[in-house]
Amino acid sequence: MNVAYTPDSRVEGKIQSSLIQMVHFLFYCGVFTISFDLLSVAIGGFTFRLSQIFLSIPMGIGAVVFIIVKKERLPLGFVSLFFWTVFLLLFINNTTYLTRNIGYFVWHIFNVFLILSTFALFDTREKFLKLYRYYVYSFVCLSAFSYIQFAAGVLGINLFIQQWFKEGFPRVNGFSYEPSYFSTYLFIGWVMVYYLSHFQISLIPQKHLKIMFYVISGAMVLTTSRIGWMLMAGVVAFKLTKSVIGIFTKGRINIKLFGILFLISLSIMGYQLLFGFQNLNFILNGTGLQGTAAHSSIGRMQQFDDTYTVFTNSPIVGYSLGGVSPAIGELNGVRVLDQSDAKRYEGISIFAEVLAASGVFGFIPFVIYIGLIICAPLKLIKKTSYEMKHILLSLIYSLSALLVILQFNQNILRPYLWLHIGIISALYYVIKYQMDGNERTV
Repeated sequence: MNVAYTPDSRVEGKIQSSLIQMVHFLFYCGVFTISFDLLSVAIGGFTFRLSQIFLSIPMGIGAVVFIIVKKERLPLGFVSLFFWTVFLLLFINNTTYLTRNIGYFVWHIFNVFLILSTFALFDTREKFLKLYRYYVYSFVCLSAFSYIQFAAGVLGINLFIQQWFKEGFPRVNGFSYEPSYFSTYLFIGWVMVYYLSHFQISLIPQKHLKIMFYVISGAMVLTTSRIGWMLMAGVVAFKLTKSVIGIFTKGRINIKLFGILFLISLSIMGYQLLFGFQNLNFILNGTGLQGTAAHSSIGRMQQFDDTYTVFTNSPIVGYSLGGVSPAIGELNGVRVLDQSDAKRYEGISIFAEVLAASGVFGFIPFVIYIGLIICAPLKLIKKTSYEMKHILLSLIYSLSALLVILQFNQNILRPYLWLHIGIISALYYVIKYQMDGNERTV
């Protein structure tokens, strides 16, 4: 029996469509501001970021959609994520600073809901590809802003600049707390665009990808973050090695890569003319090399040792995510009771922090979850289209690169890490729906 399509149903359809558009728009705003540490609101010693404000409504709607529509399916590895969360909750009282532990657990739950909402709201190929395109462009937009920030600093205008390389020469940080944080965020987009620029995809033309690659690369250079520079150099060196091998095995020369090296050489020459190589010592400062001080490398090793020692002191019962810093403070004879003290005793290496927070048994579901997020999608590569295959690989490679760089930093709860995981979870099931012939059309 046919059901008449009444004016009321048309109005209801328009309202529903408008609501979906609004929810997606707010989600995109959250994507573009996901790296923002500044422009935030501090309440009770905790920071509420602009992206969290934008994402609060989409996350609420996403949770409802998940419960009503997608309750028969879970995001990739969600059971392992749930069990890890249970361990964090069980150990939440094992700290001298309970307020911080509760705050960090709420932050963790926010990230879990971010994964759920991404999975629920972008459940078709069309919706996902639109999200992915905006995601890639978000890195370009923040990179473009960094050029404005740099120019403003040179002109004597402080546009959210947190650190200076030398007088009149700012280290760009976007809206992040510091340049290294901004570089870590940009590295995700750099890896994605660098990978995609080697393939022809319809979503973003290759000539645009090349421009985007240079824009993001320039921004990462302006951060003067050593870790960011070294990782970019590592990726290029790896590709160069493959190209050199290709010359002898296949007689093929990679002109693009040698072009990049030529531009790097010109940049080094330009730096020499402007500043002189003696100023490049800042790259070695803190490493103990070439007679420079070793404060940075020693400090990082001490942070790692403290984080690991905290774990060995209580290998079964962890401290939960917010309790690691107070535990390190206690190890150094300081009873941490507020946020300012906690920041002085942050751990390092996100995996070491998770080990100390979760205990040895809680660490197992976390490792399983990360393993599933990286490995399970790779099994779908041969069963999907050319374009979706390369989009998926760009996400997996950039996640792997991010996990590497975060071994030299602290805080597993960085929002852009969990947004990235949510995007991978959404794509995984979009591809599976296509394979099974069950892709949703609404």
